[in-house]
Amino acid sequence: MIRPNRPENAAGAIDPSAKTDSPSRRFRLSIIGSPSHKSDSSRFFWSVAHNLAKETTVEMGQLGGSVKTSVIEYARELAGLWQQVGQAQALLVGLDSQLAIITRFVPTMLAARFYGRRLIVLIDLPTPDRRIPKSIRLSRSLLRLADHLVVQTEWEAIALRRLGVTTTVIPPVMSCALGQLIKNVQPHLHVQIDRGRLLELERIYRTFTIVRQKYPRIELTISACADSKKSVELFLKRSSIGSDPGVHFGIDRGTDSPSPIDLTICLDTQTSFPLSLLSAWRSGTPALVPSYSIAFSMVKDRQNAIVYSEYGSGSLADTIIELVESPSLVQQLSAQGLKESMSFDWATLLSRWWLLLTQ
Repeated sequence: MIRPNRPENAAGAIDPSAKTDSPSRRFRLSIIGSPSHKSDSSRFFWSVAHNLAKETTVEMGQLGGSVKTSVIEYARELAGLWQQVGQAQALLVGLDSQLAIITRFVPTMLAARFYGRRLIVLIDLPTPDRRIPKSIRLSRSLLRLADHLVVQTEWEAIALRRLGVTTTVIPPVMSCALGQLIKNVQPHLHVQIDRGRLLELERIYRTFTIVRQKYPRIELTISACADSKKSVELFLKRSSIGSDPGVHFGIDRGTDSPSPIDLTICLDTQTSFPLSLLSAWRSGTPALVPSYSIAFSMVKDRQNAIVYSEYGSGSLADTIIELVESPSLVQQLSAQGLKESMSFDWATLLSRWWLLLTQ
């Protein structure tokens, strides 16, 4: 349950020369989240957790991971939680599912109040329709007991403010290395999809076939985060898309590494923040965003990305061909995307997290 971090060298061994007496290193932070790293929501939370572990002494634990957790396992986790909270100076709790409000937040809040510890809660629930889940609305009085509630987007903050809940907006952490400016686009199309938008793949595929008439060597890569992989894979097997030799499928690595492709279509809508847009920006890849996307509010059309209508495959095909044939537009989108991605760098966000933990 308790895993304090220790200074390590590049080989992974304990580094005796590392400084451990700095004020930040003496600060003890307890992090409670889901054991899963598969979903986009939990991936956001753990990226924050692991970056904080580089700055201070962290003890990471899990509580109420899933409905499959047995009563005995949950009781053991609860016992470990109280021991962990008692040794910490502050707590960071991730709510990445509606179940976590009951199984994780409530016991952690009680332990924090008992020991008089600061409690920071990161809310990141799947919200494809931009509505605050019923579980949040019903438990808003409990959530107000936290010292700070952190969300990743302004629209979440506005929605919760209407419920009388005050939040702090801190965008997600981009952990991969910065990519390079792309000067020319080769016809290689990437689609980031989740199970909520499977039918959209049919239209994207029609677009792909239109572009392929002009560029026969074009390839289409379809990726999904791990918790959508099976649904997307089954859909592709049942349709003609999966049998096309020009179509490839794989698991998205999110923000862990830059995308190696040339154009990204952002169709991930199951999280509060668009991973695919963030990954495209960081890698210098031009992004195409549908007008219904959660990323729409972050996009300046034809400056940091291109917005397209979800109706009709012809207009999207024309946009893709325009990008292939317009290096100047590609360079503009690539350069502005790289600039936008700097706002999500850990060096930029660290001071904001540190202020929440210690103020």
